[in-house]
Amino acid sequence: MVLRRWQELYARAESASKTFFSEHFGDLCARCAEAAETAADPSICCCRRTNFVPEILTDPLLGELADESLGHSLYALSGPHNRRGCAALGPAGCLLPFGRPDPCHAYICDALYDSLDAILPLDLLCRIRDALEVYSRIREAPRRDDSEFQGCVAQVAELEALFSLASEQIWAQSAAFALRKEEALREMLPPAPIG
Repeated sequence: MVLRRWQELYARAESASKTFFSEHFGDLCARCAEAAETAADPSICCCRRTNFVPEILTDPLLGELADESLGHSLYALSGPHNRRGCAALGPAGCLLPFGRPDPCHAYICDALYDSLDAILPLDLLCRIRDALEVYSRIREAPRRDDSEFQGCVAQVAELEALFSLASEQIWAQSAAFALRKEEALREMLPPAPIG
């Protein structure tokens, strides 16, 4: 029962991150993943660089969340552990509704960071980066006391509020944000092959 409340809190944080990043960066991430696939080079796309499935399988908090959200055991997706890229990635992105490890939520690649940096005040961007540390905090916390749980609840609420504030600012500057995303994508991706 104690683990369950931590899982629910982790899923709440995941939901906030997935909503924010898919709304504002789903197009950029899809093009990055497509470029990695076309070039047969997983290193282009941060989601394809590391196979996190073995880590999820051995983590009680993440493993149960992943299994429950999939409706079956994650083990079926694990495949060969020495494969290039993450075994949880499908053609349309991550196959895991919940139970993704903290790097999947807390890591902001250069293209995303540059896009946000062009729109958001530095203070807000720094506060978001700090609040994203809640994933690691929750994963380490289930062995701790109730005050630690309440601290994580407050940090998840702060993350949700920061994402809401950032979204308002992004929408208010949507044209500039779209332009900066295109520039960041051109800078990040390799040039198209000639011929």
